[in-house]
Amino acid sequence: MNPRLITLVALVAAVLVQTGCGALYKRWDQEDIIARDLHDPSWEKKVLVASRKSEFKEKLIEEIEKAFSNDEVYIKVIGVEDLDEEDGQDFNAVVLINTCMWWIMDPAVKEFLRRHENTDHMIVLTTAGGAKYRPKMKGADFDTISSASKRSDVDVLAGEVVEKIRILLQ
Repeated sequence: MNPRLITLVALVAAVLVQTGCGALYKRWDQEDIIARDLHDPSWEKKVLVASRKSEFKEKLIEEIEKAFSNDEVYIKVIGVEDLDEEDGQDFNAVVLINTCMWWIMDPAVKEFLRRHENTDHMIVLTTAGGAKYRPKMKGADFDTISSASKRSDVDVLAGEVVEKIRILLQ
């Protein structure tokens, strides 16, 4: 078989898969988490948490809020569609709960990361079935965590996220 033909077919297939997978985000109506605040926004230490809505993600965020309930840390929770209105540099730590579909990062999360030169205070937590997907972007320096959306894993995962946030707040 002609090597050029094989290359062309592989290239067309890759484009179709990438385009089709990106379209999944547009077709799959994902609801954003309900926005809320914990504590006083004038406090020096600030954390932004952005997520889509699911029982697992809601429980995870509740555990993060509970961990900081007695600390002087302002926590702002928003849906990922509202990330375009936020400047990540206004926060000491940013937690982006990314839903991975077909090995593609949520477009709103990806765009937020692209807008920021400094991503070393950002944590991208990716829920991806049972896969260990860790998103990468050229030049970005964010921390990554990967997990399946299992309720039994929420406490351990929340503990890991809280520990990373505490390090960033020091």
